Amino acid sequence: MYFSKRLISQVLYLLTISIMKAISINMKPIKKSFLSVLFIIAFTGVFAQKVDSVKVISDKQVVMLDKNPITDKTTIEEVIKLLGATSRVEQSAGMDRYYIYDNLGLSFDAGKKGLIEAIYINFNWDQDRKAAQKTFNGVLSMDKYIITDKTISDDIKSKTKVKDIVCLGPTMCMSNPTPTAMALVIGYTKDAKMTQIVFGFTK
Repeated sequence: MYFSKRLISQVLYLLTISIMKAISINMKPIKKSFLSVLFIIAFTGVFAQKVDSVKVISDKQVVMLDKNPITDKTTIEEVIKLLGATSRVEQSAGMDRYYIYDNLGLSFDAGKKGLIEAIYINFNWDQDRKAAQKTFNGVLSMDKYIITDKTISDDIKSKTKVKDIVCLGPTMCMSNPTPTAMALVIGYTKDAKMTQIVFGFTK
């Protein structure tokens, strides 16, 4: 009998949640949350799902992974349930952890409560350990405007709803985050190819 990878992954996810509920661990909530994430990664195995499109709706602060919405209320556990096991997890100097899908070209910044704070899309890896090492091969759009590694910041300002973008030099541009607009950070190589673009939730 044939079972899809997604079905197996979701069954293993539910099994993991049941195990975590059955175990009583006396530890701080942050450590307990991180342990649950490790259990989920272990039980979902290597079933990372392909992502064909990422659509950013900036004024609503929603990022669609194919047909699945990611918002500031989305937890990293929900992302792992959707995409499968991460390639690696990196710890920042603060409380944030970065959950990286190298093969998908995606990574997720999760704060101390496990909520998604930003999504990294990689085009040309620049050794940033927070970013995926491989190129995102799907279609990236923001407010219906297609973004590639050749997109310049002026085009994003003129063709999306995020207007307040300032370049700090030839290799870094960023927006002024407000409660009604997503935060953007855009990196470029010296020959003007985009390295990563980061979409941050500001609500």
